[in-house]
Amino acid sequence: MAQTVGHMTSKHSTVEVAADCLNYTDISGSSNKFDPTGGEHMVGTTHTFEGYQAVIALGRIEPYTGTLTAIYTEIDNEAADLLQGFYENQDRICVRHRPQGAGAGNWEWIFSIFITGPVVPMTDATSGDIIIKDVPWTGTLLSWGPQAT
Repeated sequence: MAQTVGHMTSKHSTVEVAADCLNYTDISGSSNKFDPTGGEHMVGTTHTFEGYQAVIALGRIEPYTGTLTAIYTEIDNEAADLLQGFYENQDRICVRHRPQGAGAGNWEWIFSIFITGPVVPMTDATSGDIIIKDVPWTGTLLSWGPQAT
């Protein structure tokens, strides 16, 4: 098999949030990582009196969990402000993640999530690093596939 030429970096990635799952706000300029985990099938196993191998079946899908890393700012409608508001209000929101950015045919993943932790940043007087916060979330995958527009 020939080596892939379809690889990419995150330089065009976008992350958007929406309280109504319709009117998205692009937070790509004030966030730098979207890291989902989970979504595995539950697995059921048992043994029978006959045979020596287990009987295995896939069940429902577990929730997704992850982090959305916000650049900490105190500016309205940037990632830290929006995510803290969603956390305080206990809003279920949608997150649209586009690894190759917006564009017809580029893939997108849309999650329905709750922000489960506050956007309280860690600060370190001995560091010159930009202040960031890994904001935890839990939710479900609503859809994935090529963008229509």
